[in-house]
Amino acid sequence: MGNKSKSEENYQQWMKDLETVAKIGRWEIQVDERITKWSDGVFKIFEISNQQTPSYEEHINFYQKDYRELIETSFSNLIEKKEIIDLEAQITTKKGNLKWVHILGEYFDENTLFGTIQDITTDKYSELQMHLLINNTEESFVLVGLDFKVITVNRQFELEYLKQFGKKIEVGESILNFATPDRRERLKEIYNSVFSGENLEDELVLNTEGGKKVFKLTYKPAKNIQNQITGAFVNIKDITDEEEIKNNLINSEQRFRALVENGTEGTAILDESGNPKYITPSIQGMLGYTLDEIYSKNLMELTHPDDVHKVQEKFMDSLDKPGITLEGALARIKHKDGSWRWFDAIITNLLHEPSINGIVDNFRDVTDKVEAENKLESVLQKLEKHLDNSPLGIVEYDSELYITKWSEKCQEIFGWSEEEVLSKRMNAFDLIYKEDVSKATKIVEELKSDEIHGNTSVNRNNTKSGIIVDCIWYNSTIRDKNGDVETIMSLVQDVSKDVEAEKKVQESIKEKTILLAEVHHRVKNNLAIVSGLLQLQAFNTTDNHLMKALFDSVSRIKSIALVHEQLYNSNDFANVRIDKNIRKLVNHLSSIMSRENNIEVEYELEETELNINQAIPTALFINEAVTNVYKHAFQNDSGGVLKIYCSEVKGAITIGINDNGIGFDQKILAETKDSQSLGFQLLEMVTQQLSGDLSIESNNGTTIKLSFLNGAKQKGSSAGIIDFKH
Repeated sequence: MGNKSKSEENYQQWMKDLETVAKIGRWEIQVDERITKWSDGVFKIFEISNQQTPSYEEHINFYQKDYRELIETSFSNLIEKKEIIDLEAQITTKKGNLKWVHILGEYFDENTLFGTIQDITTDKYSELQMHLLINNTEESFVLVGLDFKVITVNRQFELEYLKQFGKKIEVGESILNFATPDRRERLKEIYNSVFSGENLEDELVLNTEGGKKVFKLTYKPAKNIQNQITGAFVNIKDITDEEEIKNNLINSEQRFRALVENGTEGTAILDESGNPKYITPSIQGMLGYTLDEIYSKNLMELTHPDDVHKVQEKFMDSLDKPGITLEGALARIKHKDGSWRWFDAIITNLLHEPSINGIVDNFRDVTDKVEAENKLESVLQKLEKHLDNSPLGIVEYDSELYITKWSEKCQEIFGWSEEEVLSKRMNAFDLIYKEDVSKATKIVEELKSDEIHGNTSVNRNNTKSGIIVDCIWYNSTIRDKNGDVETIMSLVQDVSKDVEAEKKVQESIKEKTILLAEVHHRVKNNLAIVSGLLQLQAFNTTDNHLMKALFDSVSRIKSIALVHEQLYNSNDFANVRIDKNIRKLVNHLSSIMSRENNIEVEYELEETELNINQAIPTALFINEAVTNVYKHAFQNDSGGVLKIYCSEVKGAITIGINDNGIGFDQKILAETKDSQSLGFQLLEMVTQQLSGDLSIESNNGTTIKLSFLNGAKQKGSSAGIIDFKH
């Protein structure tokens, strides 16, 4: 009996130790009495003193609210349906701690239920952490068993597969079913190799609507605690972007290599003595040497003697400044063909860098640039020399019109030196005479507008000595990329002497104009005296034939005097408005001779100007023709119409005198011409002096027409008019 008790005690102690180690306890429920019985392990799980067992209701309340209904339903199903309880739930212990428990329950009889409860908090949290880790990692992976079935798959893998293939990965299915038919055998070989302990990588390329996608698959054996292989852990990673970057890098490297080998720039690594340790193949195109030839030469050997000193200075400076990038010297380097090429360089002392251990010299051939700059400099020097020797000064202004450049010629014109102008911050308007400021302001506003890029102005200007000088300014603008004025440049010339000379010319012209007007006035007056004398002679003669001849001469002199009167009364002493002259002359003749004949005069006169050499012969023609109409066209005091017209077409002048009088036949006209009457002699000589054409027609009256070219050269105002035979 004692041995049995001892064995039972040992068993009970073993059970307690087991419950403690396994964190497990046994429970029993009396359904009718709603009484619970717990082992020590259950009390420990719920963190309750084992002096008082909780009631059924108290026991249920330890479970979290979300699990209470599940627990009670499970107990009911165990009683009614004898369904074994096997579930996980979360409890709050007496001390307020949260725990996960695994509950197993069995049916004993209709009033008794029993089972176990185990604290699985540690395992559960590990499981949850693993679940969180699996589903929150950025990478996609799946765990496959030795039977090729999917054990677990994370969310990322699930979504990626669904996106690419439109099918969901299902746990428990064979992983081979989710591969494309052409990859299944290959995939099976990979998994078998992994199941045997190998680590493998594979690449999957898919052509999608969005373009080519590249995935990297990594296969590793999955092992348990005993280090036994239980399956394969597969990681899948989208490396499309990485592949694109890699391809771009390869392309960039290829382009860089092409540039290095064939470009106009190169890189050399020199030792501390200037001997090349490395040089890019592009040197062959730049200087003509092979790489073997260039490696055998020192930098200074190839440098032009005149440039060696400055190259050495830069090289030594670099030796004293490790790690600092310096601008190298612009120098001439000898080509294999004996010519010299200009090079500039950027040098960095990296002797302290083990991977480089040298002075890096990045160089480029700038021969074309240097030669172009030298040519430009030569052109600019010549231009500057020409400008210095020209009568033009050069002024530059900023956008606010402050002077920024002032040439020596400007100092000569205005008196201020460049130093004075710049130190005083003189403005463009400091040079403008006060009475010309408003005019200059308009010039500046015009220059700053978008419409023009240059203009010219003439104005009076101040000088250092106080003397006002007249200058002509040739202005132009330089604009920035936005079109705003950045610089204004002006070329200026002192034209004071020219302005003074112009004033004298104008004064001389004015004086001569007055004198010329006086001449015409005196000629008119003298003609009037001659006319008066002829009239006195006519009044004192009893010879009717002589009286008629004298009055005809008076009329002719009047026609000449009217031309001089018109010139005197106008501002133009070279040209006469012949249409006005015709109207005035005919009105004069009409006032004298219309007492005998009632003649209506009609005019069709275009505005026409003739020079004085043409105006006087034309006036004589009008006088002779109109006088003839008044004397002979109408008889017995009968009335009639006299039409006078003057027109100009493309420089050709036509003057016509037409009447509706009695006319005359051609025989009488021929006899009249042959008689060499003074009237016809005048008409012919006027026509000859004007280099024109004269026509006389008789048809229901008489028409006399004179045509000539405007501006034809004449001998003199009236020199040939009296040169005829009596």
